[in-house]
Amino acid sequence: DEERPLPFDDASFDAVLSSGSLHWVNDLPGALREVRRVLRPDGVFIGALAGAGTLGELQYCRRPARGRGIERRRPGVRVAARAGLAAAEEERTGGVAPRCSPAARLADCGQLLHQAGFRLLTVDVERV
Repeated sequence: DEERPLPFDDASFDAVLSSGSLHWVNDLPGALREVRRVLRPDGVFIGALAGAGTLGELQYCRRPARGRGIERRRPGVRVAARAGLAAAEEERTGGVAPRCSPAARLADCGQLLHQAGFRLLTVDVERV
């Protein structure tokens, strides 16, 4: 349960690794503060998460279609519009739900780490 403090003493780890789970945390600033709390002063945190722009096609699926059902999202990439699914979901539930969680931008990640007390930051992006 990410809403609770980590069950470890302050400054009890040399390193903390989080790979592919932080983007599901509801309170990312709080989780980062907890990671910083359990790290020793010279400890290392390595984290990987899905950032802004990840799975943009799924985020697009909730938007209404334009034209003939095909919309250009960026040069060379076509995404089939899901107007029929969106319309059916809206009719049955009264709205259209997003298909993926909100994602942090690169600059936001650096700012969140700094606010959590991390220093000597390196924040990077890997596009796959």
